[in-house]
This record gives sequence, C-alpha cells and structure tokens, in this order.
Amino acid sequence: MIMLKSNILLFSIISMLAFGMATPTLAIEPATAMGAVNLDKMTAAALHYSNTATAEQLMTVQGIDDVKAKAIVDYRTTNGSFLTMSDLRKVPGLNTMSSSAFQALFDRLSYAR
Repeated sequence: MIMLKSNILLFSIISMLAFGMATPTLAIEPATAMGAVNLDKMTAAALHYSNTATAEQLMTVQGIDDVKAKAIVDYRTTNGSFLTMSDLRKVPGLNTMSSSAFQALFDRLSYAR
C-alpha cells in the first residue's frame, strides 16, 4: 500500500512538472486521525500563534506552563518575531526539550487558537 501511494505521488509530481502545472504541495500522514497535513501551513500557523499569543494564551497549549510561556514572550520581545521553527527552539526551556517533545509541542501550537 505504501509503495502504491509512493508511486502515485511520484507519477503525479512528474506529470505536473512535465505539463507545466503548478508545483504540488506535499503532505504527510501523521500517526493521528488528522489525515494529510500541509507542513508549510502547520509551520506558519505555529509561528503566527507563537508571535501573537499572550503568555496566558500560550499556557492553554498542552506542554506550555507559565515559565515556558513567559520565556516565549520574553524571547520574542527581546529578539523579535519567530521566523522559523529553529528560532522558537532557541527559547530557554524549549531548547532543552528532546526533538520529539519539541516537535509535538510545535504541532500543538499549529492548532492553537
């Protein structure tokens, strides 16, 4: 099944490029019930929320306590907006998280409202 999906995706990409159509947006299938997710939109949403949310709003995201929320706001105030996931990773308290824990937190930020 995975091989079939890979072949279909590869064929679609080659066809689109060969016929001058728009470059396809690749999606992944996370191990959740969310289905296919556009990584660029997820990243943009997480960074937007990280750049605009108050400490109180950030604390509504699972995995962000008052210390991490304050650190995010303080870092953003001192250094400017987060432009990449790596920028957010520099925040004290987030920079010591394992890669998988940070990725899970970043994913939750992309769905925060």
